[in-house]
Amino acid sequence: MKRFAKMILCLCLLMQNVGCVDHLLDYPATTQVSTDIFWKTMEDAEKGVNAVYSAMRTAFGLNYKLDCFPYGDLLYFQQQNEQSITSNYWNNCYAAINRANNAISHLKDMQATAIESDKELLRRYEGEVRFLRALHYAFLIDLYGDVQYLDHVPTQEEAYSIARMPIVQVRDSILKDYDFAISALPPSYTDANDVGRVTKVAALAFKGKLELYWACWKKNGRPEIKGFSQDQAEAEAYYRKAIDDFSEVMSPQYGLELFGGGEPGEYVNPNYLQLFDVANEKCSEVIFAIQYGGPNIGQGEELVKYFGNRSVLNGWANVQPTNYLVDRYQSVKTGDYVEPVVLGSNESLPNGAANPDTYRDRDWRMRGTIVWNGEKMRTITVDGMTIGDSLAFWFGNKTGYIDYNDSRSGYMFRKFVRQYAGFSRSNGPQDFYLMRLPDVWLMYCEAMNELYGPSEELFVLVDKIRRRGNLPGLDRSKFNTKELFFKAIEQERAIEFVAEGLRFFDIRRWRMAEEIWNYPNGRELRSTLNDFIQDQFKNATDRTFPRYYIYDIPEDERIQNPNLTQNEPWL
Repeated sequence: MKRFAKMILCLCLLMQNVGCVDHLLDYPATTQVSTDIFWKTMEDAEKGVNAVYSAMRTAFGLNYKLDCFPYGDLLYFQQQNEQSITSNYWNNCYAAINRANNAISHLKDMQATAIESDKELLRRYEGEVRFLRALHYAFLIDLYGDVQYLDHVPTQEEAYSIARMPIVQVRDSILKDYDFAISALPPSYTDANDVGRVTKVAALAFKGKLELYWACWKKNGRPEIKGFSQDQAEAEAYYRKAIDDFSEVMSPQYGLELFGGGEPGEYVNPNYLQLFDVANEKCSEVIFAIQYGGPNIGQGEELVKYFGNRSVLNGWANVQPTNYLVDRYQSVKTGDYVEPVVLGSNESLPNGAANPDTYRDRDWRMRGTIVWNGEKMRTITVDGMTIGDSLAFWFGNKTGYIDYNDSRSGYMFRKFVRQYAGFSRSNGPQDFYLMRLPDVWLMYCEAMNELYGPSEELFVLVDKIRRRGNLPGLDRSKFNTKELFFKAIEQERAIEFVAEGLRFFDIRRWRMAEEIWNYPNGRELRSTLNDFIQDQFKNATDRTFPRYYIYDIPEDERIQNPNLTQNEPWL
């Protein structure tokens, strides 16, 4: 699909010339190119659909920031701007939805008059776009609860007056779009140029995800949404729906498997690290991803800017692992947790955070994710063209070591940080994964465990994921109840999807924020040297965590639309 990157760029430049107002459901449509010159040929249809994919980048491409907002339980993000997060997601999602609505309208018109040989492809295009619309609406109801819903490009009057729709009605519309996509999309693509487009498998997986989230909300509650009530029977019904869809995704007919056969690989370059290399982004483990391409076409990713360091492409090192994350990595010998690292500057202290020996014999996914004292990385010049020597990282000392900018936690990222030349900092080619097979497995395990408790089938699935970290299987006797097995699921999700934008949503649907941050006292974040970094939710009030569980509706939108109500925790 990356061959269309230049095509998308040209189309987006054309669309920028269209007049617009500030947000308000992105009225008028950003894709409102005159039908006299566009939406006439199959090539036009392909370009229009690709433009919706392009819009998805803006909405989802920085999802990893959510794992740090307003505080991260495992990550730390320097220079976070709270208001830009809440308003940007609203605006970017509606811009993509409006582009999708415009495309769907024209694709339907084209199907009505198309020759028979083109109708099937046009219906597939509609399935792709309806999936993308559903994806954005599912994201919005998770963040904001009740939201404005439109399945067409709004008139100016609608844009300035439409009210929020109850979340249950939006859910039903999302599920209809997913069902249409499931019926219209192929399980996979034979043409290499189409690889990366949404498939029937992806639609099934994301439908199951929404059903699982709905089950969690009905079980655990969303009191921040007016009129939303817990309902155990409804929760169980949606757990069953999710199980059905995940079971279909896991069917052998689709041939999905873990990268590298689920084997850990070699410690110095584990398979988990290689999974996030551009050479492996199309492996069967990746069910759906945001497509990136570069250089010099404006379609590149900037992961290394946020996760990297000054010695590697002049990265900012804004996203940083913390000691809380490090303490989650288990022993490859026992399969259990080790004692928490001891913060301080003593580099020879047993189990000391500054001591490189502390990190031996841990889950190999840690080696694929984090850089700690003594660990090395290859340097890369600012232009991305020249690889230099390997340098070690040593927190507190940059002379002769990696320049970690002003990062504060004492750890840096290896995951997402390019170690190959050819691409500048903001023109990377690495896709950002939105759904991987382990996500489906763990969501399936969660739903099954909730209804029936742990079983050998579920242990086997979790053990397959642990295997890639070179960990032993779970001790069945230690996780033999629903509550205990859930802890194993939570652990694997925390480690497997570090900085992939899932942790934030897991905490919210499980209603775990108060437990994690010790309501109302909060907790301190300190560096490996035991220097203070920040207080997190310290002296929380009764409004603190309700505001964590639901975002505020952007005030500039409410000013322009008097019918747009605010979420109660933000009144």
